[in-house]
Amino acid sequence: MEEDDEFLQQAIALSLQEWRTASAEDNQAQQEGSDRQEPSTSASRKRPLDTEGADEGSSDHSRAHPSEVSSLEQTTMEDLDLQEALNLSLGQAQGGTSAAAKPQDSPRWVCSTRHKTPPRGTIAVFLSPAAEGFLQSNGVVDMAIRQRLQPQNLQRSSAIAVLAQCHARACACLQSCGSLRAAVEQWQAGIVRRGMDILLQEEGDDLYFEGGQATRQLLDAMGAQQVQKPFLQALLAASSGEQQQQAWEGILSAAFLDLQPADLGEPWRLDTKLSVLDILLQPQLLQKALGAMLLRQTMTWVSTGESSIKFEADCVLAPLFAMSAFPNMRLALMRKIESPAAAIFTSLRGYPDRRGEVETQVQALRHPMQRCQLACHQLCERVVRLKDQGASRENVLCWLSAAVTAGNPRTKGGEGKGVLGMVPLTQGTSDQFALGTAALCLRFCRPFLPHDAAAVQKVDAQHLARLDTTYYTSQWLPDRALGATLAGREGVADAQQAPARERAPQHFVTDCFFITQKAMHTCLLPAVYRFSELATMLQRSSADVVHFMVLEAMWLHGLAQQPADKALAAFREIPEYVVRDLTSWLSWVVRTGQADLLGGVPIGRLMAALTTLLQSPHLVRNAVVQSSIVELLSAMLMPLNRRSSGGMLGPTHMRPGEAALLAAVLGTGAAQESLVPALMRVYAGADHVAGLDVDRDRFDKFTFRSMIDGLLEMLWKDEGCRRSLTRAAAAAAASNEGEVFTGYVSAVLNSLLYLLPDCLHRLDGIFRVEQARADEKGWQALSKQERDKMDAYYPNEQRTTTGFMRMACQGLRMIDVLAGDLGDTIRGAFLKPPLLELSAHAIVAIVNTLMSPQAANLAVKSPDRYGYDAEGVLLHMVRLCLNLAAAQPQAFPQALAADPDFSRAFMDAAVQRLAGSERNTEARHCAPRFEDVLRQVAPSQPNGGAAVADTGPDLQLSGTEPSDIEQQYVQLMTPQQIADFDSSLQGAYNRHYAHMATEAAGDTSAKMKRLAREVRDLQRGKNQLPLQPAASIFLRHDADRMDKMRVCVTGPEDTPYAFGCFMFDLFMPQQYPQIPPLMVLETTGGGRARMGPNVYADGKVCLSLLGTFHGDSESAKWNSQYSSIFQLVMSVQTQLLTPDPYFNEPNTEQLRGLKVGAESDHQYNAGVVLATVRYAMVDALRNPRPGFEQVVTAHFRLLRHRIMQQCRKWLEAFVGEGEAYMAGLSRAVTELHALLIKLE
Repeated sequence: MEEDDEFLQQAIALSLQEWRTASAEDNQAQQEGSDRQEPSTSASRKRPLDTEGADEGSSDHSRAHPSEVSSLEQTTMEDLDLQEALNLSLGQAQGGTSAAAKPQDSPRWVCSTRHKTPPRGTIAVFLSPAAEGFLQSNGVVDMAIRQRLQPQNLQRSSAIAVLAQCHARACACLQSCGSLRAAVEQWQAGIVRRGMDILLQEEGDDLYFEGGQATRQLLDAMGAQQVQKPFLQALLAASSGEQQQQAWEGILSAAFLDLQPADLGEPWRLDTKLSVLDILLQPQLLQKALGAMLLRQTMTWVSTGESSIKFEADCVLAPLFAMSAFPNMRLALMRKIESPAAAIFTSLRGYPDRRGEVETQVQALRHPMQRCQLACHQLCERVVRLKDQGASRENVLCWLSAAVTAGNPRTKGGEGKGVLGMVPLTQGTSDQFALGTAALCLRFCRPFLPHDAAAVQKVDAQHLARLDTTYYTSQWLPDRALGATLAGREGVADAQQAPARERAPQHFVTDCFFITQKAMHTCLLPAVYRFSELATMLQRSSADVVHFMVLEAMWLHGLAQQPADKALAAFREIPEYVVRDLTSWLSWVVRTGQADLLGGVPIGRLMAALTTLLQSPHLVRNAVVQSSIVELLSAMLMPLNRRSSGGMLGPTHMRPGEAALLAAVLGTGAAQESLVPALMRVYAGADHVAGLDVDRDRFDKFTFRSMIDGLLEMLWKDEGCRRSLTRAAAAAAASNEGEVFTGYVSAVLNSLLYLLPDCLHRLDGIFRVEQARADEKGWQALSKQERDKMDAYYPNEQRTTTGFMRMACQGLRMIDVLAGDLGDTIRGAFLKPPLLELSAHAIVAIVNTLMSPQAANLAVKSPDRYGYDAEGVLLHMVRLCLNLAAAQPQAFPQALAADPDFSRAFMDAAVQRLAGSERNTEARHCAPRFEDVLRQVAPSQPNGGAAVADTGPDLQLSGTEPSDIEQQYVQLMTPQQIADFDSSLQGAYNRHYAHMATEAAGDTSAKMKRLAREVRDLQRGKNQLPLQPAASIFLRHDADRMDKMRVCVTGPEDTPYAFGCFMFDLFMPQQYPQIPPLMVLETTGGGRARMGPNVYADGKVCLSLLGTFHGDSESAKWNSQYSSIFQLVMSVQTQLLTPDPYFNEPNTEQLRGLKVGAESDHQYNAGVVLATVRYAMVDALRNPRPGFEQVVTAHFRLLRHRIMQQCRKWLEAFVGEGEAYMAGLSRAVTELHALLIKLE
């Protein structure tokens, strides 16, 4: 032992002096690896030298022999320069122990015969049996390490890097240390202990280092590959307290925060930082720490109700998601948009002209962004796969659920112009964060997406059954905030108000599917709506989204095929956005030239799902959702990327992917058998849209129907699709209940009855402005304000007229095809009620409009720019008449004669117009045939429908109006103002609303309580309904279902609606009062009369309170807390039934106060007055609606004198509207007079 002690002292002394005084020659000799055997009895060999040279403190002095260090014997171990000992023991040079070193036969170190020095670069100086006790002192080890880490000894390295290198050398020596393993492990423990002490001394950010200096050193050392997994694991093993846990979480956060968007332009820097994250998250303890951080953030956000922006700011993964080229759209509110990638492009010489370099940069940017998405998925997947009974997996899934929920404010902008509004831009997560979240969700779903036929079979066999719709309401963070479900279910106002609750265990596939489904809605689709082009980042990564959307379609189709009750229950849970997001994304993919991405999906399954959804209005009720399906079908069957070769008249061609997709779609069984009837069904059902907000939803009924017309026009060219149309028509011809065909044709004719007269009225306004401009003297006489108003009116009206005329012409073509080209079976369906009467009325009304004096004198400049061809429109209607008359030579002419607007004078003028056509041979050929049909009408209407009533004494009534009529009216009508009625009676209630009300889910107690309170308020207080002869409102509600209401609104005095009884049906949907009621006008003469710009002939009511008209402000829209039935019916009476309804039409307000506007208003009022007398007076008396018999009779009996006086005023005011108009008005007034006499 004494010999060992002496040797140890000598070795330490050598470490203090010899390595400083070694000559360059001796150092070189050592580096050459001399392996000379020592003259000793020991069989041990000396280890190879470190490959590095002496440290910076070395000099060319001669080496000292151990015997020359006489003072060492009197020096204690504590007085030694232990730093130098550590330099020797742990290898100051970076080479470490040579891989060629062999295990020693003895733990004792034997010095060289020449200098008696141990070899450099090993830890053997302390590895003698005598050193074991010395090494057990932690204080000595710690002192040595601290000395080594003094700034003057670090040699431009960080303390953490030095410790990591030392630890790595110690690990290498563990394989050959023999019985001294405990001593080496002691040194390892000291290194780790010092490393943790350094990390724990951090107090967060300082003046120079984010996250702290030691954290920065650790991350830099990892980036330089100086820190390996064993050192990291050792540091973690030494971390047991809360302080250590916080330190590691801080390191994790700093590693993520180290990522900067500027790194996109420097991929090498980004790869270095991602490698740091890779190393850092290899140990399972840090993987668990990341999961715990995500869960803690989720719980904090849910419990505090903080904003989505705060959620993003606190998210540890947010820097990874921020590695995106997407611009910061929040700056758009300040008219400034910035992107991290902008400088990459603007720095190019000649930008943007040098497209090749730009494309190179685009490709260079795409790779690092995809690397970040992949890295995020791999890191989170490590956490998910931890073997901790699913706890870490649950943490990640809960965070993902919260992350997609944080995107809810992004959806509040809808799909239109609202996406750039204040709420979605300033309250929702950013596009970068949202798209990163969506990408992470999709990567988790990738293993079970239907990428190919084999995957489809696997999905069918294993996964679809797991996708239970009860997930929507049974999970940890239920989300019922985003509106109604497909088959109807009540939502809540705010997602963050939904209480968090304990999750039921779910399969990982189930969680991923439903979380990703919501991510598509809150994260991806708002960005699609916001940006017209996303190709920069998503050009090829769209494939995963496509496959996920197809998986959703397959799932929906499977649910719809279940028994009716199960299917309905399932669709009541599925949010509407599921289908809207699915179709919007696939439409975007096709529209942006990526149709080839659908090449690998099962198109047959996709088409079966889409047609099933369209054919199931009880499962998918909302026309907005149906519209999104139609948009997808239009994208697939009529892609916008068809290009013309050889000019505008040259043949069109499609990209190969588009052509292949078109052929695949048309070849499916769903397209051949079900698509045409499905499209016809939703076309007819577009009149009743619950919860519509035109400022939020991209839905317009006429645009929607025009899109369907285009699809049908193309599909009918296919023989298989045409057969499905014939079957639908045969069903309609066989009975009066052929719902699909009858509903479709009725809707087409009603659209024409709206669009064509509306276009002609707009053209009249355009013509009046052109006339005013042509009169230079009169134009200059106008004030500047008047000229400016007309200048603003003119171009807006031109655009609207062009669009409406295009849709009208498309409808005319559809009628031509149906009644002329597709055979007798389809024509026969036109001759069954109600199509027989409606077809006759459409012909009469449109011919009258075209032959009216106003249309005859219409001479707008460049009519072709609007697509207006009066002769062409007339020819369409004459063709319809000839085709139907040929099928029924007697019945159809009699239907023409029975129409109250039939005018032989207008019909004769139409014959003359066609016969005199100079450019159209077909028109001249049709004229005599049309005249033959009119001869069949003559016996029924000898006066051509122009019976003129005497406007003199015959219109007088006996007696005079009582002086106390006001009091009598209030006294007699008050008991009848509000009551119940039986809505099941024939004609008592709108049949569409009656069908909706059959749903048990609609009869909710909360809704009924609210309605009961509102009805009570209508009878007293400030919300009491008005009751005066000048204007009154009466209400009926079903005795069993208060959500079924009918309202009678009497026209206000001194308006073209004066004293008429207008019946409106109301239905409160399941989400009431979160969404407004549904309202339809029943007083339309069976779809014949349009009562104003905001009240269509099909009964649609356009009002901002209903969400069917653009609101100037939020106060004009429905508010669940303040809006009510009282507010709605009062808005109808005061905003729609006005003295000047013409100015309710958008853009016409510009003409108010001008001569041009007054003339148009007077002409418009003439039509409203005629419809009021016919349908709100005569028809109301002849056919009083159930529940209002006594109200209508008493109303007209009490006010009969005022009513006849008003009619005389109308006859005098509109005498200049033409003979035909006056004939119709006089006849209607005469009929009314006769009915009022019977009430005396």
